[in-house]
Formats: sequence, structure tokens, C-alpha cells
Amino acid sequence: MPGQSSRDLRTRGYAIRIFRLSDTSLIVEWLTREEGRVETVARGALRPKSPLAGKLDICFLSDIHIRRSRRARLHHLREAELVAEPRYLRRSLESLERMAYCAALIRSVTETETPIPEIYALFGRILALTEGGRPTSDSLLWFEWLLLGSLGIQPPAEQCPVVSWRTRLENWRRGEDYQEDPDPDPNHGIVTGRWFLRTWNRQAGPLPRSRSKWFPSPDRLAP
Repeated sequence: MPGQSSRDLRTRGYAIRIFRLSDTSLIVEWLTREEGRVETVARGALRPKSPLAGKLDICFLSDIHIRRSRRARLHHLREAELVAEPRYLRRSLESLERMAYCAALIRSVTETETPIPEIYALFGRILALTEGGRPTSDSLLWFEWLLLGSLGIQPPAEQCPVVSWRTRLENWRRGEDYQEDPDPDPNHGIVTGRWFLRTWNRQAGPLPRSRSKWFPSPDRLAP
């Protein structure tokens, strides 16, 4: 862009983590296609007359203007123009918790400012699925499975101990979108969830603790 400093960055991203820095400022972490995860400080965002007021919330998709810091990875958020606001999340605490889990999972397996476009696209897909009002445990397994694929550490579907799940995993690997299981077996989902937990621990380290809200921990399941 003519006249734009090399320190300026204009991109589009999802707000995946927000917390207070002070009485008037926020730390906002973005997931972008071109830059990966980018951490920013939104100074004065909590002031009533701030141009950022009302534009920063979890899972908001925005066009953002960032001034890069020369010395730190925490950059200055100058502008944010809202592109899409997830409305269902505002009415469903369960859906919000699931998206927060997905964001925490991405944060746990990626480095800041390391772009992986497939992960950006995957976050958009699970958000669209959640906005459709279908926040199931199976959809979280779908997200975890495809995230492993984006990282290049997805195990063969044949290793899943539940035969009925192997075809679903293979179809997801080939690019089919998530579909509800027409005849779900809760026990099969639990066993598959336990296998995912062990796979993650082996392949990518511990999963966020909030996962136990939807999947029992291994020590509470029969062998």
C-alpha cells in the first residue's frame, strides 16, 4: 500500500483470546491466514469513545491494522473493522465454551507469527458449524482430527479402536465436511475420545483441561 510503513500490517483475523491489560486497555490475540497468531495491545479500547469500543470480542472476524513493535511480539492494534459477528455464541454458553476450547487447542500447538493457512480455515469451519447450532462432542473430534492433519502428525485412521469410526475419520481426512452420525453410539464416542486424548498426548502434548467437560478422562473409563 502506498505510503504504508514496513512496520504496518493490514490483515483479516479472528479474535481468539481477549483479556484486560489495564482499566482501559486489552490484550487481543488474533488468528490470521497470512501471519498466524498475532498478539496485540488495544490501548484505550475500554474507553466509551474509543474507535475500538464494541468491536473486540471472542470469535469476531475483523479487518485489522497493526503497528509492529520493534522489540517485542506484542504489537499495537490501531484499527479493527468488524467483518462478521457470531450471533449464536452470544446466546449459547456451551457453544462459546466449545469455541474457547478450539482456540486454546490452536494456541497450544502453534507458535506466534507462524502462518498455517489450513488452521485459519479450519477455525472458520468449526465456527460456522457452531453458529449453525450443532455444537456436539463429535464435532470437536472432527476439529481435533483435522487439526492434527494440518500439523502433519495425523495418525492412520486404522489405529482408531472403534471400527465404525475409522471410515468417518478417513472421510474427514479426504476433505468431507462434518456430518452428524445418524445412529450415534455414546460408548463408541467415549472410546474414540479417549483414543484422541492418548494420540494427542503422544503426538502434540497435553490437551487443554477444558476438554474433560465433554470427554471423560481415561482413568474414569473401563479399559
